[in-house]
Amino acid sequence: MWGIGFMVWRIGEILDFDAQVDWIRDAGFDAISFHASPGLPGKWRGIDPSSTTSSERRRLRDKLSEFAMCEVHAPFNYELLPDKLPSVLDQLAPIIRFAGEIGASILTIHGGPPTEQGDVESWQRALDRLDAMAGEAGIRL
Repeated sequence: MWGIGFMVWRIGEILDFDAQVDWIRDAGFDAISFHASPGLPGKWRGIDPSSTTSSERRRLRDKLSEFAMCEVHAPFNYELLPDKLPSVLDQLAPIIRFAGEIGASILTIHGGPPTEQGDVESWQRALDRLDAMAGEAGIRL
């Protein structure tokens, strides 16, 4: 189990991602978190899975393995909403694979459960599909 963690907010050239990870480790934090998204230039940045090579993923896995837990935060615009389920599931698939490949324990996904009774079955199918994808990647959602 982990004690307390810290989220990396890599801000362009001002705060380097690796330097932040080193600081978090050296400060004694047990867990680390970051966004799997390019972010907003000039404000905050995360790690963009679509531009991360397999060698960079291995490097990240090694660097992050020093922590008891690593959480990856899915992009905010990939929100599970009843009217967008198929497209959002397709968008989340590479994020889930990325999280597993770098050794993350948890992937945070935002969602808005159905409000109409008819949406409950499609919502459950989407959650089942997400659970299967997470299981294959070795992560929890």
